[in-house]
Amino acid sequence: MAKEKRTMTTDDTSACDGLPAATRPPSDVPAALGDFTVMALDPPAIREVIHANLGGRGLDLRDFDTVRVAAGGATQFLVPDPGGERSVSELVGVIIHHQVARRYWPQSVDDSGGSVPPACVSEDGERGVGSPGGLCVLCPYSQWCEDEPPACTQRRLLWVLTAGDVLPMVLDASPTSIRNIDRYFVQLARKAPHHAAVLTRFTVERDQNKDGQRFGRIAPAAVGMLAPHEVERMKGYSEILSGVLRRQPSTMAA
Repeated sequence: MAKEKRTMTTDDTSACDGLPAATRPPSDVPAALGDFTVMALDPPAIREVIHANLGGRGLDLRDFDTVRVAAGGATQFLVPDPGGERSVSELVGVIIHHQVARRYWPQSVDDSGGSVPPACVSEDGERGVGSPGGLCVLCPYSQWCEDEPPACTQRRLLWVLTAGDVLPMVLDASPTSIRNIDRYFVQLARKAPHHAAVLTRFTVERDQNKDGQRFGRIAPAAVGMLAPHEVERMKGYSEILSGVLRRQPSTMAA
């Protein structure tokens, strides 16, 4: 199937005017999904690519490559690639799925060096696995203690499909980015488009806490609306993806 090209029109950009932090798409932003690999492949071809590389074993949500904000106040994302990790200043893609998650480390990053895996993990923000495990709402580590934030950090996980990929990457948003992420979804809900019908650009803002420590905060912005036929293609893609997942995220609404 020939790769379909689509030029962003005036109507496309004006459709973003009421969306959160929307700007007219710059020249390096894909014209909606015209430059996306999944638009150039028929659904059977997408299934074949996934099956050939996975050998029919299926995917766990934790198998996806994870994108994180670089430490130390850098305004870069760290993106894993087959050849090694690379730094990029922005990500542009479609949010296929998102969910709340939690991570608990008994030691601080300063004490552990930042390389110790969490003692307890919750992939849905409701039930933890590990130590202490159990229902998050009942766990003392998930509670505020006066002005001290919970020891168990809440996060947002966003499955983002970018132009050159057949599988999405997971953008791991730390607590400092949650307010921006949640505000973005609320504003999308106010304007009615489904998050998977919007082309979203993610950048990193530099900020610092009360102790003067610098950190990066994810800033999402809507930069394009998908055409109706592209929305339908994304629905089909979401169904293909859910078919290879051992744990299935919610797919796009019909």
